[in-house]
Amino acid sequence: MPTVVVDNGGAGFSSNGSWTASKASSHFYGADYLYAGSGTGATARWTPEVPTSGTYGVYYWIPDGSPNRTATARFRVHSADPEYTTKVNEQAAGGTWVLLGNDYFDAGSSGYVELSGTDGGFLNADAVKLGPPGQMTIEAQIDRAVAQGRHDVTIEPGEYRRTSTLNLGTLSDFTIDARGVRIVQTRLVEALFIGAAKNLTVDGLTIDYDPLPFTQGTVVAKSADGKSMDVRISTGYARPDKLPDRVTIFDPRQRLPKSQKLGATVSWVDRSAGVARSSTGATAANVGDIVTFAGGPAGGPSDGIEIEGQNTTLKDVTLNAAPGMGLMSARGEGGTHLDGFQIVPGPPPPGATERPILTTSWDAIQFQSVKKGPTVENSRIVNAGDDSFSIQGSKNVKVVKTAGSTVWLAFPDNSYRVGKAGDRLQRWAGDPVATIRTMTRETDPAVTALAGKRSGSTWRARLDQTSPWKAGTDVADIDRMGNGFAFRNNDIDSSGRGLLIEARDGVIENNRIRGANAVSLSSEMWSDSDSGAGGNITIKGNTFLSALWSANGIWDSCQVGTVTLDDDGTYSHRIFPDITIEDNVFQDIRGLNLNISEAKGVTVRDNVFQRSQQSGYNRATGNKCNIPLTSVVHVHDSDDVTFEGNTIDRIGPYSVGQVTYDSGTTTGITGLPDGVQVVNRYLPFTAGAAYTLTNRNSGQLLTAGGTAAGTGVVQQKAGQAGQSWRVWAAGGDKVRIQNGESGLFLTAGTATAVLQEPKTDDAAQLWQLLDTGNGTAKILNMGTGKLLDISSASTASGAAANQAAVSGYLDQDWQFVTPAP
Repeated sequence: MPTVVVDNGGAGFSSNGSWTASKASSHFYGADYLYAGSGTGATARWTPEVPTSGTYGVYYWIPDGSPNRTATARFRVHSADPEYTTKVNEQAAGGTWVLLGNDYFDAGSSGYVELSGTDGGFLNADAVKLGPPGQMTIEAQIDRAVAQGRHDVTIEPGEYRRTSTLNLGTLSDFTIDARGVRIVQTRLVEALFIGAAKNLTVDGLTIDYDPLPFTQGTVVAKSADGKSMDVRISTGYARPDKLPDRVTIFDPRQRLPKSQKLGATVSWVDRSAGVARSSTGATAANVGDIVTFAGGPAGGPSDGIEIEGQNTTLKDVTLNAAPGMGLMSARGEGGTHLDGFQIVPGPPPPGATERPILTTSWDAIQFQSVKKGPTVENSRIVNAGDDSFSIQGSKNVKVVKTAGSTVWLAFPDNSYRVGKAGDRLQRWAGDPVATIRTMTRETDPAVTALAGKRSGSTWRARLDQTSPWKAGTDVADIDRMGNGFAFRNNDIDSSGRGLLIEARDGVIENNRIRGANAVSLSSEMWSDSDSGAGGNITIKGNTFLSALWSANGIWDSCQVGTVTLDDDGTYSHRIFPDITIEDNVFQDIRGLNLNISEAKGVTVRDNVFQRSQQSGYNRATGNKCNIPLTSVVHVHDSDDVTFEGNTIDRIGPYSVGQVTYDSGTTTGITGLPDGVQVVNRYLPFTAGAAYTLTNRNSGQLLTAGGTAAGTGVVQQKAGQAGQSWRVWAAGGDKVRIQNGESGLFLTAGTATAVLQEPKTDDAAQLWQLLDTGNGTAKILNMGTGKLLDISSASTASGAAANQAAVSGYLDQDWQFVTPAP
C-alpha cells in the first residue's frame, strides 16, 4: 500500500503525518494533491504525530472547488473521543482551512482522519492538520452527535453569524441544548427550519438579525395639517435606499404601538442626515414618538422560525426579530410545545445606543392547518408587527359535486391546505361529521371546471357515509384547525390583536394580555377562512389590559371589544358553542370590554371589570356590525348566555350602560341584572362640604347664573362667583346639590333645562352621583333619568348646563374638588 507524504502546496500544512492511500482500481496522482475515483472504494488516511494530549481543532484544506468533485466527501475522525463521520461538499470553493471538529487526541499516533466517498465525483485529499480548537458550525456539531449514535447534543456556546437557514430537517427523537448560543442572521431570510421531525427539542437558543428587518427613529416634526411627519433615523439604524412602508408609531413612555399604517407613503427628506418623511399614517403622531419602518424578507422564506414537525418543543428559545412572521407552523401533525418562548426586542444594533422597539414585521406566532393545536406556556411577546398569536385552519373546503358517498372537494391550494385520508369534515360545530376514507387527484376538466379558481386543487374523495352536503356547500376540515390548543401563563405586551382563534377545544388561562383585541374568536369568513371555527373554549383567570389603539379594534371589522366572539354575520349561524369566560380581570379597558355574538351556550362567571371606560378612544373608527362601544358588555345574535357573579368597579365616564343586548337577535339571557353588579357605584362625599364641579370636557367650572329662583347654571373659568356647591344626603343613594352663593338647589326643568330653585321634595331636585373614578362622577337626575351636561359639548365660557341622555362623552362627567374656594 503506497504512502504519500502530502506536501503543503503553499497551503500552510504544518502537522507531522502522512497520507496512506488504498485503492481498488483507481490511481492516485501527484504529491501535492491526492485524487481518488470515488466510485472505486478508494480511501485516504492521515495519521498525525500528536506531541501533547489535549483538544485540537481538526482542519482540512481544499485549494479550490470543482463541479466534478463529490458533494458528500466523508471524513471519519478517530480520536480519544467517540468516533464520528462528517460530510463535506468538495464542490464548494476552497482556499481556506475548514474546521471538521474539535477532538481530544492522546499523545502519539493512535488517532487518524480518513477520507472516503462513494456517491460519484472525485475526492480531493489535499491536506489535513491539527490546530487550535475553533467554532464548528451548528450543523457539524449535530452531525457529529448523530454519527456517534447519540440522541442529544450540546452546542458550543457563543455567537454564530450565519447567512443561511439552520435546517434541522427530520431530526427525530433528539434534544439540542443550545443554552448560551446566539445565532445572528446576516441576511433577511429564515433563521431556523424544522422539517417533518418527531419529538425534537431545542433548548435555550437565541436568534437575532443584523441588519434588523426594520429601521427606527424619532418624530422631529409634523405638518400643520397633521397628515405627514418627519422622522430622524436613530444612530446605528439602517438608512436603506428605499424605506419600508409598514409604519408603526410608538408611545415613547409606554413603549407600545398607538398607530400603524400598512403601505404608507414614505421617502427620504435628507438621507445623509437620516431624515425620512411619512405622508400617511401620521395623524396619531407627536414629536418625540418612536417610529419604525418595517419591511419583508430578502427573498426566500420570511419566518424567523418555521416548524413542520410533530411534537416539537422549543424551551427557553428567544427570537429578537424576524423579517416576516416570528414563528410559523403551517403544516403537519402539530402538537408543538412552546415553553418559555420569547419574542422580545434584542440589544441595540452595532453602533447604536437606542434599543430596538419592534420585534417581528408581521405576526409573532401563527399556526395554520396543523392537526393538533399547540401548547404555549410561560412565554412572552412584545411589540409584534401584527397579531401576537393566532391559530387558523386550512380555510374553507368547497364541495363541488356529490354522488352518494363520493364527493369532489376543492381545497384552497395544492400544498399544505390539502386534506388527508382520515380527516373529518363538518359544516358547523354540532352538525353531521363525515370522514374521508380515500382521496384521488381529479383531472377530468368537466369536474375541475366546477371548482372555478380552485380547479387545480380538486380531489375526488370517498366518505364513510353518504354525503351530508350538496354541491356548493363550504365545509371545514376539522382535523386541520389546530384544535386542542392551550395558551397559559403567558405575557403579551403588544397593541395589535393578542389572540386570534379559529380553532376548537382549547383553553386560554392565566395570561396577562394587552392588546386592541386581547382575544378574538372569529372564523373570519369574510376572508374565505374557516366556517366551522370555534366551540368548547374556556377563557379563564386572565388579566386583560387596555392597549393604546382604539377600542374599536384596529380596522373596520366586527371584532370589537377586548374579548370578542364575533364575525361579520355572513351566515347568521351560532358558530361559537359552549364558551366559558370566568375569573378574568378586565382592567382600564377603553371602550367595549366583552362582545358576545354568534354564540350559543355561553357562561360569563365571576369576572371583574375594573376602571372600565375611563379613557377616551378614537370614535371615528367604525365597525361594520354597528356594535355599541359604550357598554361594558354587549350581546347580540346569540342564544343561552348566562351571567353569574360578575362585578363592574365603577362605571367610567365614557360608558353608557353595564350590559346591553339586542333583544331582536338574542334569546335565553339569564342572570341579569344581578349577574353583573356595579360596585363603588356612587361617589363618596362629605355632607355639607363645599365642592367645585369641573366639566371634564371643557375644564371649566359649574357656575350659578344668578341668585334668583328660576335662574339657570353655566360653565365659567375658575375664580367667578357662584362656583361653590354643597352636597346633601337626600335618603338612600340620592343627594341634593345646593349653590353656596344663591342657596338654591340644582333642579331639572322641562325639556333639557337645568335651573336653580328653592328646596322641594320633587324628584327633579334629587340626583345620583355615579362614581366614574378619581373623584369624578356623572350626575344623574332622578326625575328625568338624564345626565347633567353642557350644551353641545361646548368649551366656551358661559355655555349653559343642560340635561341629556347618556352619551359616553366627557361633557357629562364632572370632577368634584373640595374644599371649594
